[in-house]
Amino acid sequence: MKSGKNNRHNGMRAAVVSMACALALTGCSGLPFDLPFELPNMPELPFELPDLSELPNPFAALGTGTSVEEARAAKAQERTSQLSSEDLVEAGKLTVGINTSAASAPFAIESSSGSLYGIDVDVASALADDLGLEVRFVKVDGIDSALSAGTCDVVMDVSSATNTTATIVGSYYESCPAFFAVGDMRVATLEELSGKTVAVQDGSVSQGALSRSNLSMEQKTVINLNDAFEALHSGEVDFVLCDAYPGAYLAAAYEGASFVGALSTPESYGIAVSTEKANVQSAVQQSLDAIANNGVMDVIRSVWVGGMPAISTEQVIQGIQIEGGTSTAESAEQDGTTAGANAVVLF
Repeated sequence: MKSGKNNRHNGMRAAVVSMACALALTGCSGLPFDLPFELPNMPELPFELPDLSELPNPFAALGTGTSVEEARAAKAQERTSQLSSEDLVEAGKLTVGINTSAASAPFAIESSSGSLYGIDVDVASALADDLGLEVRFVKVDGIDSALSAGTCDVVMDVSSATNTTATIVGSYYESCPAFFAVGDMRVATLEELSGKTVAVQDGSVSQGALSRSNLSMEQKTVINLNDAFEALHSGEVDFVLCDAYPGAYLAAAYEGASFVGALSTPESYGIAVSTEKANVQSAVQQSLDAIANNGVMDVIRSVWVGGMPAISTEQVIQGIQIEGGTSTAESAEQDGTTAGANAVVLF
C-alpha cells in the first residue's frame, strides 16, 4: 500500500515537473504557486504555451509542507471534544492504559525500541482522533488501580466477564476457541471435525474446552501457536484450535490457512472506564460506534486478522457441547501468550 501511494505521488510530481519545465523553457512565470524545488535553466521553445495561471496547486493534494503530525492536529481541531480538562488525566489527550505484560499479538506488540503496535493501539488511536484528542499510551498492571490512581483515562482489552469495579464500554473484539484449517473460510460441521487431528497449545483455554467437550479429536500438543500452524502447513494435522484473534493473526502468515468456525459462544472485550467518569464513558461509546460505522474498525481488523469476520453465534459450530463453559477472563494462561514473541510481526 505504501509503495502504491509513493508511485502515485511520484507520478503527479513528474507531471508537474514536466509542466513546470515547459514553462521554464519559455521564461513563463505564470504558475499560481511556488514550486518546492528549483528548475534548471533551459533554452526558449519555438512556440508559445497557453496561460496556466488558473491551475490549482497540485502540491496541496500531496500535503507538501504539512507533516503527518500537523495534519492530524488540524483534523483534531476541526472537532469539538466532549471531554474537558476535568474529565481527562491530561488535558487535550486520551491517556490509554495497556497491560503489555498480559497482552499478546495481535492486540499489543512491543518492539525492541519500546514502540507499541496492534489492535489495541490502532483502536485507541482512532478513538482519540474521533474525540479530537491526542493519544498517549501508558503501561498498567491492573484495571481498577490504574483508573483510580489517575494513571490513565481508559484501559484497553477488558473482558465483559472481568471482575472489576470499572465500567466496560462497548466491544471491539471477541474471544473464543476457534478452528483453523487449510482451505476457504467457512463454518465446519461436527462431522468434519470428528476423528481428525488437531494442534492445540498445551495447557491453554482451548485445550481445556476441547477436553471437556463431546468432540472427539486426536490432539497434537504444542508449546506455542507458531508450532501449531507449522504443523497445519506441513499437513501433519488437519486443524488448529486456539483463541480466534491470535489464530487469525498467525494464519495470515500461512498461505491457505483460514478460520473455519468457533468452538463456543464468543466473549466480548471492550474498554474499561472509571464508573465515576460518566462523560468519558459516553464519549468513548459514541466514538466506538463512530469508527464501527465509518469503516475504520473494518480496516483495523483487516490489517491484523485478515478476512476473519466479527465472531457471533452464527460462526459457532453446531452440535458441540462443553461442560462448564469456556470463559477466558479468569484464566491465567491465555492462548497465544507466546505469539507476540514467536510470530512473524505483520506491521
